[in-house]
Amino acid sequence: MEDKMNNLFSHKRSQVTIFIIIGIIVVAVILLFLILRGETGPDINGKPEENPEAFLQECLIDEVYSIIDLILMNGGYINPEFSYFCLFEDELYPQDPQDFSYLCYTERNDIHPCFIQEPVIWEHIEEEIENYLREEGIVEGCFNDLTNSLQKQGYVVEVRKSVSSFFNVTLNLDKIIIRINAELTLTKSGETSKEKDFIINVPTKLGEIIFFPVSIILGKEASSACGFDITDLDYLNDDFNIDKFAAGSGEEIYWIEHRESKEKFEFAVRSCVYPPGWVG
Repeated sequence: MEDKMNNLFSHKRSQVTIFIIIGIIVVAVILLFLILRGETGPDINGKPEENPEAFLQECLIDEVYSIIDLILMNGGYINPEFSYFCLFEDELYPQDPQDFSYLCYTERNDIHPCFIQEPVIWEHIEEEIENYLREEGIVEGCFNDLTNSLQKQGYVVEVRKSVSSFFNVTLNLDKIIIRINAELTLTKSGETSKEKDFIINVPTKLGEIIFFPVSIILGKEASSACGFDITDLDYLNDDFNIDKFAAGSGEEIYWIEHRESKEKFEFAVRSCVYPPGWVG
């Protein structure tokens, strides 16, 4: 009888121990869930319309590509002011007449090298893109659309943003980066989270084109060597198609196409012009 009672108590103690262990595990899982939920805040990354950076990327990317197209076609400018109108009367270049921005120019006709019009063209292009986005209110408009979209998803949205430097543009070799300096405090169902410092990446080979062939060509054209042969850039041919057309009055037109992206940068140069009647 005593043995049976001992076995019964032992069995009950084992059951209690198992229940205690299960209870501890359940409590630990609940605590872990609450801790993780408190650290991450509400999940706003499940849907594209509730993902701030994805929303801004989708809103901005077509506008930025339109600006890049203008930059490529206008030799680094959105609204060029100093350009050469080429008629293309050579049968080898059956193109419609077109304006090409001067990136290196001299008005002299005495075999004098040209002066580079944008000594720091990389920073110039960054400024062109940033100024256009700011003047047209494109980034501001997309950010306002984002806050409206989040409000429609049931979020209470508080916005903090820098008035002096709301966003900035950086040109890299393989992309344009738009950094938006703002903070969103989002509250929904009693839970609050913060989203800030949004980074938008727009893939493009514009920076690579500027960094390699354009910089090399302008450096040669502005040097005292007078004359530049595009075959000097044969080592870049795996990445670029480079062509040059000799127009009238000493102008030369350059086309630089990135083989992978098919982006084509175009510009004009007037340098080392031989005087009338010159015989070399």
